[in-house]
Amino acid sequence: MLVNPEIPPVRGQYRVRMKGNMSLISWSNKGLFYFLTNAYSPFKEGVIIRRKSGEIRCPLAVEAFAAHLGYICKYDDKYSKYFISHKANKTWQQVFWFVLSIAVNNSYILYKMSEAYLVRRYTRVQFGERLVKELLGIEEYLSSE
Repeated sequence: MLVNPEIPPVRGQYRVRMKGNMSLISWSNKGLFYFLTNAYSPFKEGVIIRRKSGEIRCPLAVEAFAAHLGYICKYDDKYSKYFISHKANKTWQQVFWFVLSIAVNNSYILYKMSEAYLVRRYTRVQFGERLVKELLGIEEYLSSE
């Protein structure tokens, strides 16, 4: 299932493998897409509406992913330039820096939703600098405000 077939599947065609309550869905659009889920039944179908090609049938998990794809793209566009770039030697270090970047970006989003944002508006860069300085306990920065 994870190996590309010799004959490409037709658009909208999918295959499902299940083990317990987990489903691995292989769905064909312009290429093969794989979804691992336990949140959606692989037997229920939905549709994705495309402007040019009309409706494409798909599993419900694919429909849910397509419905929320815009949020993922917005997040990537807005915050990808703020990811911490650190050349890590080990895989766990790469994962650590990636998760730390996401945590800082998510904390900025929460800050913008809080009442503190109405009192003092920090840009994303200012917020990151202040967060690091507060976590490190740098006193001269904290006392100057």
